[in-house]
Amino acid sequence: MPALIQRSSQDAYGIVVEAELVAMALQLASGKWALFDLDDRRMSKTSFATPKEVAAHFDELLSRIP
Repeated sequence: MPALIQRSSQDAYGIVVEAELVAMALQLASGKWALFDLDDRRMSKTSFATPKEVAAHFDELLSRIP
């Protein structure tokens, strides 16, 4: 099941999988978006143009887990 995004605030979106909040897409000072875990640790060095792209990246990371 693909990750969904749910707006939390102007600069934060929750990433939801199977009705559970699993990560966050947070807007950086540069205006780009990045993937963070629920303890505010960045999960990837890559930044993205939209929260939707962050969710797609999260899906990609999950698909790498055997």
